[in-house]
Formats: sequence, C-alpha cells, structure tokens
Amino acid sequence: MYYTIGTTSLTIPLGTYTLSFFSNAAANNKYDVALVGTALNLLVLAVAALGIKLSARFQWGWAIFEYGLLVGFTIAAIVVIYGNHRPHTVHVAGSWFTLSGAGGFGALISGILLAIFLYSGWDTAAYVGEEAHGKQAGPAAITSVVLLFVMYSVVILAFQGMAPNHVMQAHAANILAFVGQLIGGGFWKQVMIVAVLGGTLASLQAAIVSSSHISFAMGRDRVFPRWFGAVSDKYGTPWNATILLGLLNVVFLWGSTLIGTIGKALNDIVSTLGLMAAIFYLLTASTAVWYYRRTILASTGNFILGGILPGLGAAFMAFVIIYILAKGLLNGVEIAFGFGLALFGLVLSVISKSAGKSSFYRQPMVSHEETAPVRTS
Repeated sequence: MYYTIGTTSLTIPLGTYTLSFFSNAAANNKYDVALVGTALNLLVLAVAALGIKLSARFQWGWAIFEYGLLVGFTIAAIVVIYGNHRPHTVHVAGSWFTLSGAGGFGALISGILLAIFLYSGWDTAAYVGEEAHGKQAGPAAITSVVLLFVMYSVVILAFQGMAPNHVMQAHAANILAFVGQLIGGGFWKQVMIVAVLGGTLASLQAAIVSSSHISFAMGRDRVFPRWFGAVSDKYGTPWNATILLGLLNVVFLWGSTLIGTIGKALNDIVSTLGLMAAIFYLLTASTAVWYYRRTILASTGNFILGGILPGLGAAFMAFVIIYILAKGLLNGVEIAFGFGLALFGLVLSVISKSAGKSSFYRQPMVSHEETAPVRTS
C-alpha cells in the first residue's frame, strides 16, 4: 500500500516539472500533469517489467547523472553564497540548528515526519535480495542510508542559503528549478529540471520494484493470492504484480489530482506517507527486537545492533506518531488515510490467515537460535 500510494508523490512532480519546460500554465493544469505523469509511469513500468538487470542499469545511469549534477549545483551554490556576495543570499548560521531556528519543537517534529517519508525507499535493495548475488542486499541498504544522509544534508544546507525562507516558500512548487535559476540563470534552471526528472524517475522505478517484489514474496508464501507470485519465464520478473501495481499507480494519480489542487494533493499524500512510514518502521523495529529476544543477549554486538538501536528507533517512531496526533499537526484526510490504510492491511492479514492457510502464520514467533549470534553481515 505504501509504495503504491507513494508513487503518486512522484508521478505528480514528473508531470509538473516536465511541463514546466514548455509552459508554466500547463505545469499548473492538473489534467495535463496527470496525462504526462501517466505516460512516464507507463515508461518506467515497462523498464521494471523487462527485468531486474535492465532496472539496475537504468538506476545506475540516472544515479551517476543525478548525483553529478547535484554535487555540481551544490558547489556552485556555495560559491554564489560565500564568493559572489549576491543580494538575498543567506549564510548558514548556528541558529538554523536550534529549536527556534526550526520554528519550534512542533515544526521540528513535522519536519521529521517529512524526513521519514524522504528516506523511505532506501530498503528497496532488501526486496531484490533473491536476484542479488551473495549478501549484497544488506550492505546495499546500509549504503543507501549513508548516501541519502550525506546528499540530503549537504544539498539542502547549500540550497537554503540561496534566498530567505519566505522567498523559498513562495516558490515551493518548483523550488529546485528556482534555485537553479538563482545560481546560473534560465539555462541552469532547465538543467536542474532535468536533474529533478532523473531523480524522480529513478525513485518511481524503485517504488514500482519494491511494491511488486513485496507482492511477489507474499503471493509465493500464500499471504497474497498465488497470482501475485507468478514470474515471467522470459524476463524473470514478478510479471503479474509489476503490471497490476504499476497500472494501479495511474488510478491513484488521477484520483488524487481530480479531488483537488496539485499542491493540496501533494501535501496530503506526503504527510499520509510519512505517517504510514513511521507506523511501518515502528512495527518492523519492535517486531525484530521481540523475535530475536533470545539472541540479542548473546554478545555485546548483538545487544547493540539487535536490541538497543532498533529499540530506540521504535520508541522514537512511537513518539513522533503520538506527538503529531496530540498536537493536531495532521488534518483529517491525512490521519484517516494513514491509519485507515494500516488498519485495512491488518484486516487483509486476518482474512489471509483464515482463507489462505499459509505456513507463514505457523512459523515460530521467536528465533530458535538461543545462543547463536545474530548475523550482521
């Protein structure tokens, strides 16, 4: 559910930024945005359906191109801020890293909820573990987290210094294109749009691959209908799941854009996904601690990696969820969809357990390795 709905937060910007090449009016027309987003979604769907190797090459190409552009723009932004002394630039200040600089504790927690959404996708490597060689999926997931942290931190710090906050907020719909124009004029604005499109396309593909491979594994284990576990003989991909969920993305895209304005749709989607991701990580971390409770005391390393870190992560996610609800930081639509979809998943799980008779539900609820160390590699 998370990855399928999450694609809407990608297909809308794909339409918006693509159309901004030609017309600002078209970029703000929700029907034009939905049409272009649909076309690009179908293109990425075709790449994902034709094989994991093709998907990997696509990701490599875009990643190198996108990271090169972002690093180049970041260096250029720093030069503009500290070297050219242009008006309206803002130097990074220590106040940025205080509660008041973040707008208060409530604003900080709201930002953390968005950050939880932004970081989601790093775990895609884990879902293609069956196609990966050896034990590459685990280190790939950890590397993804580190790369995201470095890129987000450096790029955002540099770009936020290009103009005061109120000016940035006025151009929130196409902020990176605006920053590109501030750095180097109209041409660099277009280059930044290309970088955004590349990153968004790669993220869209990661979302489609994640949702289809999760569905494939669930179909194979009979947690989902077996139809989802079918694999293409020719391409070796979970064909049924990839095609169905890729097309379902289009349904969500049109549904979200037809309901209201593009800006409101994006805001609701991102906040809903942040809430769903926090619930997902809370459940995953707490379940991992409970399942391995017999092995986390076997060594200091097990205790830190298998007990303390995921335990702190679960506690922090629980705090974020409770705080944003207590302070009313989400609207009714975001709360209804965030919790509603999570509860709907629980209902589907109960139905699956009673109807599918899957062995998944008969597996031990605790690791049987009472003394063996947890494998961290």
